[in-house]
Amino acid sequence: MQERKENQIKFDKNSHMKNLIICFLFVLPICKSLIAQAPPITSGLVLRLDAAVATSFHNNGANASVWDDLSGSGNHVTSLLTGSALTGAINPTWVGGTNPYLNFSGSSIMSRSSSVLNGTVGSVFIVSSDVNKGADYAMFAVGDDGGSGNYTYNEFCIVNGNTCTHTAPSNWIWRQAQCIVPTLSSKTIISSIWNNGGVTSTALDHFINGVKSTNTFTTTGSPTGLTASANRSVFIGSRIYNGFHQPLSGRIYEVLVYNRALTAAEITSVNNFLKTKYAINYNTCNTSINAISEAGQDAKDLFQISAIPGSNQATIDFSASQVIQGASIRITDLMGKEIDQVEIESATEEGQIKVDLKDYNNQVVLVSILHRGLMLESKKFVMINN
Repeated sequence: MQERKENQIKFDKNSHMKNLIICFLFVLPICKSLIAQAPPITSGLVLRLDAAVATSFHNNGANASVWDDLSGSGNHVTSLLTGSALTGAINPTWVGGTNPYLNFSGSSIMSRSSSVLNGTVGSVFIVSSDVNKGADYAMFAVGDDGGSGNYTYNEFCIVNGNTCTHTAPSNWIWRQAQCIVPTLSSKTIISSIWNNGGVTSTALDHFINGVKSTNTFTTTGSPTGLTASANRSVFIGSRIYNGFHQPLSGRIYEVLVYNRALTAAEITSVNNFLKTKYAINYNTCNTSINAISEAGQDAKDLFQISAIPGSNQATIDFSASQVIQGASIRITDLMGKEIDQVEIESATEEGQIKVDLKDYNNQVVLVSILHRGLMLESKKFVMINN
């Protein structure tokens, strides 16, 4: 009887151990996959950062010193705290909850010294929110130091929510966002595609929540296009130019980097995956695509802008069009830095708004009319003080 009982105990222990092994081998990976939710496109995926996987952080819950790459490529990124040029640098903070994120305070940057993008093409998807747009900010950059210690040469970049390449000082190629990167708690997917590394209208594509920007391809200076380089470094939350350059103040939930230009179908697939994962059920570009038709007018010549002689001000005139309820005017420089944003309801009875451009004399600015995040019309304007 005693022998039978001991055998039963052994059997129970063995069965329990077998169940644990089955749970570990089968259930845990399934649970982990549910938590991590791998993207539908993995070909060319060289960097995958997901704040929902708490175990991918070192020192999580307080200061994230390392964010592990989940792509299998081993491209883990590390918080930069050293170097005289990074005085005051602090680790970004991991915050848990329903949708965990990494919080960048404007003094944080994560990096990897070896590049994930060595060629002239690539695709990057970033889910972010709570972005402070009061100053220039860089979410992502992959640049060569050009022998100067500043990693802003031969560079892939996402600056002010726009897709760009920066080949040398003051030489830029831009595809600007057609929609506005939300502040507050709105989660937004920014997709940047570098198609060929050239200086042509097909070089860059930009998407917000899966909607492709049709804004004009622009250049600044005399860019020469990207060249292949194994000397680039990856930066998340800032660029490096004499220290912090355009640091981000905001939240990042996920980063996906591919070493190739994804096809249109693949871009849609990844964006739909991220929209479902983060419950993003709106497109900032077409929340109200009928905003203009609701007002009964075409999306052209909604406003005129002119300088006020003898002053540093300009007048934006809506008198020839029907003012759309809830619309606003946004003024930015050519890099997307916000100068001013004014609600149209503040216009005078004559349908005019005055804006102060004293710090932008003889400079080109973009004046846009927005409705619920949709850009209805945009015009370039040069403020000349007469």
